Amino acid sequence: MRKLYLVLGLALMMVSTSYGQGLGLYSITGKGGLLLPEDPWETGFTIGAKADLGEVYENVRLHPVVEYWSSGYTIGEFDYNLSNFQLGAEAHYAIGNVKGLYAGAGLVLNFVSIDLPTVSSFGFTAGGGTASNTDFGLTVLGGYEFPLAGMTGVAEAKYNLTDVSALAITFGVKFDMKK
Repeated sequence: MRKLYLVLGLALMMVSTSYGQGLGLYSITGKGGLLLPEDPWETGFTIGAKADLGEVYENVRLHPVVEYWSSGYTIGEFDYNLSNFQLGAEAHYAIGNVKGLYAGAGLVLNFVSIDLPTVSSFGFTAGGGTASNTDFGLTVLGGYEFPLAGMTGVAEAKYNLTDVSALAITFGVKFDMKK
């Protein structure tokens, strides 16, 4: 319950301090890439999108995010599948004099699901199904925006600090919504 109060408090603080500062939909970024979860999970994939809602403090921009990632794990003949759907918000801080370089952090709500294998032996079947969990997590990230064939490309590395922590390395395209 404390986590929920923390999220609501942070959201209220961000909205109240940014009120009247010209928030709006500035851009949308679609991205995909490689997921490197903690052991024993294998390398997986991630896809997602985020929006740029504008500057909330000097050099700090607000980005709501939605992401999905998946990974697997095999023990002998049994395959486990792990997936996570994330909803959250990140704050990106523009670093120094390097145009396009940023660092940030965020708060996400994770909907984690593990598909359990079915075991058949001696004419009996057991197991199978899905186990799931919902929890809050933190993200830390760094990225770089660069020109890409008349658009803006985005390269980003993000570490998700959750029950199943993972490093995501993504590439995407940013679409300007204010033109």
